[in-house]
Amino acid sequence: MQHVVDHDLPTVRAWVDSHLKPKRWRGDEAAIRCPLPGHKDTHESASANPVKRVWYCHACDTGDTLFQLAKELGVAPPPPLPPLRRHHRRSAA
Repeated sequence: MQHVVDHDLPTVRAWVDSHLKPKRWRGDEAAIRCPLPGHKDTHESASANPVKRVWYCHACDTGDTLFQLAKELGVAPPPPLPPLRRHHRRSAA
């Protein structure tokens, strides 16, 4: 398994705080109201995960990337996931 250091994670978490206004955080999951304009959510039926850059509403069974959500909301998107680095194995000579 590859380990990727995500230097933008604090920025993405700040994006979630700013645009999705979470009620609380549990680890990497933010409890949010559904951000879709058509869903008049009165409780935190959705969650957002800045590590995975995704969100999901359990009530309306809808979710996507935070990037797509930003487009839907008409706001600047959070930073993308960092690229995976490939490790090349050296053959024994």
